[in-house]
Amino acid sequence: IKSIGGNAVGHGGDINIFDDINRADDIIYKTLRDRTRARLYSIFVRQDSTTSSVTILIMQRLHEEDAAQLLLDMKLPKTYHLMLPMEYDPKRKCVTLPMGDSKTAWTDPRSKDKELLWPSRMPRSYVDELKIMLGTEYNRSSQLQQLPTAESGNIFKQDWFNIWDEKKAPACLCIVQS
Repeated sequence: IKSIGGNAVGHGGDINIFDDINRADDIIYKTLRDRTRARLYSIFVRQDSTTSSVTILIMQRLHEEDAAQLLLDMKLPKTYHLMLPMEYDPKRKCVTLPMGDSKTAWTDPRSKDKELLWPSRMPRSYVDELKIMLGTEYNRSSQLQQLPTAESGNIFKQDWFNIWDEKKAPACLCIVQS
């Protein structure tokens, strides 16, 4: 286990584990996102065995172009995506592929909307405080829900938009249409 940019990256291995390879402070910079993604690509060529080496990426989602998204977009065979949001969302229920010799896929055991991931360690009161500390809806959605795009929108909120039924636009300085 080494950080991205650490000197062990060039040594190869059978089990490569990356824990939070995207730093929260750096994720806003495209050049740093691209550098991390390039390093992640290089890992696959340095694996000791092309048939049995394993790469494990453990991280919270921080951006739509983070390392997790790179791996998801690659759609590699034998890839397992375990996504566990802090609060359960029935629309995004995580079900993995069957692993190893198992015939059964792992499924998130939670069933109630907003049910906490680990309530004995992080009770509702703590999660509510954490939401305040994270500040923006984007941070809460990314870091707690593993969804780097808030469903309601990040900069422009979905409920700000309405259908304009009138034939003439109101007096204004600028009209933006999409």
